[in-house]
Amino acid sequence: MLKARSKKISLVLVLAMLMTMFAGLGTASAASTYDEVIVQTVNATKVNLDKAKFAINVPDVAALHNGSLLTVHLPSGIKLNNDNSDPNKQKVTWDGKNYMNVVTQAVYNDATAGTADVNVTAPENLHDGKNNALYQRIIAYAVGQNAFEIQVPTAPASGVGLIYVEFQNAYVDSTFDGDIYANIFTPDGSGFTPGSVRIAKYISGKGGTQTFVNSVVSMGEGTKTLEPILIQETIKNSIEPGEKIKLKLPAGFKWVSAGTVTGAWAFSDLSFTADPTQESGRSLVITAPAAGLGSRSSEGRIYISGAQITVSDVDVAKKGDVIVTVSSNLGNVTDQEVVVASYKDYDVVVEAAKEVEVLAGRDDVTLGDIKITENLAGSILNNRTIKLTLPNGVKWHVDSNPATNDWPDIGVNPFTFESVSGDITLAALGGMPTTTTNNGRTITLTVGSDPYSKSEFLLKKLKVTIAPDFSGDLNVEVGGTAGVTGTVKVATVKPPVELITDGKAELIIGAQAQEAGDIIIREAAKEAIDATAATTHLTVRLPEGAKWYSKPKVEVTEGDIAIDKVDTDGGDLKINFKASSTKASEIKISDVKITLDRNVPEGDFKITIPAAVSNAVAENAGPTKFDVSTIVSAVLAQCVTPAPGEIVESGQFRIGSNIYYAGGVAKVMDVAPYIKDSRTYVPMRYLGEILGAEVVWDDAARTVTLTKDETTVVFTIGSTTYTVNGEAKTADVAPEITNDRTMLPARFVAEAFGAVVGWDAATQTVLITK
Repeated sequence: MLKARSKKISLVLVLAMLMTMFAGLGTASAASTYDEVIVQTVNATKVNLDKAKFAINVPDVAALHNGSLLTVHLPSGIKLNNDNSDPNKQKVTWDGKNYMNVVTQAVYNDATAGTADVNVTAPENLHDGKNNALYQRIIAYAVGQNAFEIQVPTAPASGVGLIYVEFQNAYVDSTFDGDIYANIFTPDGSGFTPGSVRIAKYISGKGGTQTFVNSVVSMGEGTKTLEPILIQETIKNSIEPGEKIKLKLPAGFKWVSAGTVTGAWAFSDLSFTADPTQESGRSLVITAPAAGLGSRSSEGRIYISGAQITVSDVDVAKKGDVIVTVSSNLGNVTDQEVVVASYKDYDVVVEAAKEVEVLAGRDDVTLGDIKITENLAGSILNNRTIKLTLPNGVKWHVDSNPATNDWPDIGVNPFTFESVSGDITLAALGGMPTTTTNNGRTITLTVGSDPYSKSEFLLKKLKVTIAPDFSGDLNVEVGGTAGVTGTVKVATVKPPVELITDGKAELIIGAQAQEAGDIIIREAAKEAIDATAATTHLTVRLPEGAKWYSKPKVEVTEGDIAIDKVDTDGGDLKINFKASSTKASEIKISDVKITLDRNVPEGDFKITIPAAVSNAVAENAGPTKFDVSTIVSAVLAQCVTPAPGEIVESGQFRIGSNIYYAGGVAKVMDVAPYIKDSRTYVPMRYLGEILGAEVVWDDAARTVTLTKDETTVVFTIGSTTYTVNGEAKTADVAPEITNDRTMLPARFVAEAFGAVVGWDAATQTVLITK
């Protein structure tokens, strides 16, 4: 049985060696990598390399084939020193098995081999617990004294492969300059990738150490406990019996306590003494035991835990890094400078722990979080104040009685306190603020009088009220007298809705029924338009001197907000809602027709969503909270002066004068116009003449009917209700009979026929144009 297995393996090896003679077999290359696991430190020759280890990773073994191999070449100063003639002293083994003389007879030994120079293993499982595809699929053998090969006789079809190469008894025969590498060569078509990997590091000299500190601490003028300091041998048996290791502080500092000094690794059974009083306390001296060193099998470590330092002279101690100088009396400890602390003034860091996106115009808005961190204990000064100030347009939501809007009163804390570390608590900050200042923008916390350890805490879920017209970054300014300063962005504020127009239309001053482009109202987020109450609405307002000629079409084009009804009133378009949106919605206003009087200025014709009457998007507009007139605005069109002949003057008349003009011709009326309740009254017959309308008086019904083309307007004496083609309208004054003449309110009559009424206050003249 032994011979049969030997023949099979010999055939595989012969095939493998033949494959190294031919190139370009077309096999894809697996991106195998070679990674350090243990890099052994040596400082002399005639010693064994017995700890070095590296890994061969094959992420996809499908690129391998039967017989895939690689060769590991060692530098000439590293030898495989064992004699292959003895099964218990093999140069190379794999999983405890070995070959004898691979080239000539390839005798397979199934028994566990002794200590080989190199052992190659493919573990059953990978690091993540999954199966290793190369488990029980490798062999390894020496090729002379400085090389060995690893082969995959039967390649797996798929999976991830892992091979470890462990040096157990290789011989260091010469010195090196620093790092020692093994080079990996592969024949073309092998499936493995050529490369190199570090296996050792040569350090000249008798010995050496490396000193580390876990982390650098910040300190002020008081006593500070350092993070653990570690002194580690880089060459075993570097530190000699009785050797004194000195850790010296810079001028102005001294050791208060050495803490606890313990041995680890090869020093775990040894005791070290410590004296922090040397050189007036500047030097901490660690003394090695008088016996037990010099014959350890591996490197040792010394831990210094809980050591304390302080500032001994504030005039001498320099701000910045506190550097400990490490040395020893016998020179076996590597001279080194190690930063153990940072000496600085008291320091507090204020930063955002969380930022959010919120909408303007809302009460009780939750912002992000502020984190306050002391870099040094006591940086937040006792019996001092911390002030949190919001920008203009934002107030702390702290009103105890919203009905009275008495902002200085606080009924609930406008933030949630959370301690991260240390002993500063909400109570230590004075608990809940008792007042606001700066028009509701500033709250004040008062730090208690007890001393505190270094602390970190959060002011979370800041509660504020935001003005309807505020937008952009919401920064909280942190100040006061407690040493806490900074400006922190905790939110981005967006307008609840956006007005979108193309602004391309031109509107002629003094003309009626002019078409303008579509208007889009877009929600910034779901429920930005609040329709929870039947009285909530949104208004789109035209500039002074303009009015909606007719009711436009208003429809939802995106999202699911539900519109209840739409009304126009002069220059206001009022939209009521039945239900809020569950996703951001878009409302389109089309068929827009506008009438301008002659007082509208040239230039941008800007529409707005006014805050005071748009409670669906502004909860807090008004003088008691935020006296804001406009939430958003947009340019709908450009107002232009009419060209000659574009606007035809129908007529004019002057208050208190019986001279009037119709079509440019001066005429006389028997009753002069007058003003009553801020409205101009004109005799109906002459007003009809100016407008080109037929006028009929019904004495029984006490109505005046004016007809022109397809428009019929009916007014009733004493009633503010009138009709235009049967549709009821409301005026703010009623027609009346004065001196046996029926007097009609000029503006409502003229506008019913699409005319524009202008007013010249200087001359008390009413102008009517078509």
